[in-house]
Amino acid sequence: MKQLIIVSTLSILTPGLVSCVSTSKQSTANNPVDFCQDVGGEVKSVGNGAEQFCLLPDGSVVELNEFYSKHKK
Repeated sequence: MKQLIIVSTLSILTPGLVSCVSTSKQSTANNPVDFCQDVGGEVKSVGNGAEQFCLLPDGSVVELNEFYSKHKK
């Protein structure tokens, strides 16, 4: 019975703990490319580098400079 209570408690607390940790990371980057990489993304270029995008870990794709200007603190 004690094991069941511990497992139940951990399963309730873990999602909140994970989201807290994942959102608390601060980037020290001072340019869009480094910022994308700091948040776990991968920089992709289109048209000989004319347009750059950040492929984020969740699979979403955002325009690199716009993403940097919106989220850099």
